[in-house]
Parts: sequence; structure tokens; C-alpha cells
Amino acid sequence: MVRQLAKRGDKVIAACRNPSKATELQALKAVFVYAAVAQVEAIAPNGFDVLVNNAGISDDGAWTVPVDQTDLDELRTVFDTNVVAMSQKSVIANMSSILGSVTTMTQFGDTVGLPYRASKAAVNMVSVQFANLYGKQALIIFPLHPGWVQTDMGGSQAPLQPPESVSGMLNIIDNATPATNGKCMQWNGQTLGW
Repeated sequence: MVRQLAKRGDKVIAACRNPSKATELQALKAVFVYAAVAQVEAIAPNGFDVLVNNAGISDDGAWTVPVDQTDLDELRTVFDTNVVAMSQKSVIANMSSILGSVTTMTQFGDTVGLPYRASKAAVNMVSVQFANLYGKQALIIFPLHPGWVQTDMGGSQAPLQPPESVSGMLNIIDNATPATNGKCMQWNGQTLGW
């Protein structure tokens, strides 16, 4: 996402969980990305037009643990990263997942992955709460599912390449209207059920 935003001329401020492992972000840093937090105000003195909250972790072992045996510390850790890391600005796209949708739950197996799934369902709830609270103030807030993407978490078996997912998400963000506020959107423009 950083690469596509920077190439089109947007000012990008990127952060990540583990900079030493973010080799692609480090490579882009020299070309596009301002690294110092102190520069945020200088770069965007009037605030941001778009904020993408892309917080998401999952313990791989949780996908084999039955729901009733979920480790509470794991649940808290995943919630802290996937839900608590939220903010508000003009357009806020909070990274969610189809796995947080209750209506599509049985499509992906309904007895494993509780920490990640519950945290993404909570991201949806938090997004809708903020959408309802700030939507009347010209803020557009919505959860956004990037699709199943070939990333560290998505794995090589995922059908989407990152550029395709990012392009779709940027199209949704760029074309967001008040009607988008509070809807759970997918990278391909479809609306997800709750």
C-alpha cells in the first residue's frame, strides 16, 4: 500500500510492528517515506485526508485450538493489536477481515481461530460505533477487508497478490462517500455481511 500511495504522490507516513523485519518498507523509506514521527506535523499540518489502520496479528497455533480452549492471554494480545490501535480522521479505513464476519463464519470453519476472528469482529463493531458517532461530522469510517492476500499472514496459497488488493482498497478509499460510512467493505468493492 505504501508503494502505491507514494507513487501516486500522496504523502505517506508508515509505521510497522517490527521495523527490522520490514525489509520492503525499509527499502521504500529511502525513496518515499518520512521515518521521524516529529515530521508528521510538518508533513500534514492540517491533518490527514485518509488514515488506514492496518493492525493485524494472529498466532498461527490458534487456528488449531478449539474455541473453548482459547488462551486468554493470546486473546488479549490479539485484541490489543487488532482492535485497540484505532484513531479518527476524515476517511478512516480500519483493516478487518472476512473472518470477523459472523454471517460468513461457516464458510471458513467455525471452531478454530477465535482470537483473530473475535478481534476482527470487534474491529467491525468499533468501526461502526465511530462511524455512527462521527459520521455526521463529515468523517467516513468503515472496516475494510483486504481479501486473502499473499503476505506473511496470508501465506503463499492466498489467491491475491498485494498490488491487486491494495489497488482495490485504494479505489474504495478514494471513492468513499457518506454512504460508505459504517459499511463493512471488501477490497473488490463488495459489501460484507456482519
